[in-house]
Amino acid sequence: MSDKSSSGSSHSLRSRGTIGVSSVAAGGTTRKPPAVWTKAEETTFLEFLVLAFPSSGDGGFKMPTFNQASINLNEKYPHQRGAEKTGIVFKEIIPECC
Repeated sequence: MSDKSSSGSSHSLRSRGTIGVSSVAAGGTTRKPPAVWTKAEETTFLEFLVLAFPSSGDGGFKMPTFNQASINLNEKYPHQRGAEKTGIVFKEIIPECC
């Protein structure tokens, strides 16, 4: 294949110069810090799900269950590290089969 095939294209895969780290960092996209789980928090969360399992129905746990698990965990451990552990975070870490 010819090197000149993309010379007029604005979609070339070749680099057009160096990228400064500061320009990438200033791009406006920031990531939230990850949630940091202690063994005690993991145990509390799983114990809550075990108790809630009978009411989960055939479709698995619903968002109200995950939201209540979040409230339960935040009340028991008010000084958590990392990102806030919300119902959405809980739902993402539990596989669809549960």
